[in-house]
Amino acid sequence: MDTTFSVQLQKLRKEKGITQDVLASHLGVSPQAVSKWENGSYPDGDLLPQIADFFGVSIDHLYGRATDDISLEQRILNQLQSIEIRKKGSKYDHDEYFEQMMKILWSMQVASWRSDNVYYDRNVIDDEKNGYLASQLNMNCGTSFMSLNKSLEYYMLIKEPENGFARYFSDEQRLNDMTKLFRFFGDKDNLKITLFMMSLKWDESVRSQTIAIQLDIPVEKVEKALEFLADSVVKHTFFKAQIINEFNKSESIYHAAHTRTVMPLMVLVAVDGMLKTPQNYSMQTCSREGGGEWIHRNELAFIKNGKKE
Repeated sequence: MDTTFSVQLQKLRKEKGITQDVLASHLGVSPQAVSKWENGSYPDGDLLPQIADFFGVSIDHLYGRATDDISLEQRILNQLQSIEIRKKGSKYDHDEYFEQMMKILWSMQVASWRSDNVYYDRNVIDDEKNGYLASQLNMNCGTSFMSLNKSLEYYMLIKEPENGFARYFSDEQRLNDMTKLFRFFGDKDNLKITLFMMSLKWDESVRSQTIAIQLDIPVEKVEKALEFLADSVVKHTFFKAQIINEFNKSESIYHAAHTRTVMPLMVLVAVDGMLKTPQNYSMQTCSREGGGEWIHRNELAFIKNGKKE
């Protein structure tokens, strides 16, 4: 006979997406014991705190006496942590984890359309055949953009600075550094060299001569590009070190900070998005007040506003 406890246990287990075997293994009991609990019996009292902790709920919740004790954030955390990361050879498969994250992000897009109060799956298309599909939110506090294409799915969420984008990007030093970086990436060879550096594993370093041979670019140009990447303009991403070669002379080698190369990757993804124009929007909300612009012209510090100096 079903009890409140058995119903709650089944519900929590299914929401977490785990089997009776997984729960039993975590609690140190047999799968048959879990099955009995879900069919009307009760566990020993000392197991109740372990069960409650496993699901991130209170003991009262297990007995149906509390319905609002789990925050949305905690439920999302529980859901993501419940996904089993299956090992395939020497690699871990995170496909299911990222797919669940994309669903959560997509639900945020859907929720912005007030007439839609029921979740539905996102439509990811083959952009080579059907064009470029995207989802975009433009709101007073910021923007989000979601690419819905099989070739490259991504999500960007930007919260607008308190003083606005115009003042943030009016900083003269920031503009100078960005100009240097865009000028650098304006050269295709420099872009290739950067992509090669991003291919390095965390424990790998490379000489400029090696890159020159691999990419068929003059070594002098490679060295100049590597010096730029190791310069302070590109913060803490690419580094230069010295080794002693077979001729007892000091020689430069270069390596990349594994966790920091995600930033140039994001830049390249954003640029790729700029080069495409969505042919359609699966979900688009534009509730930004005023003229809808992101840069308020009168807040750009380098505009003279018609005033004489």
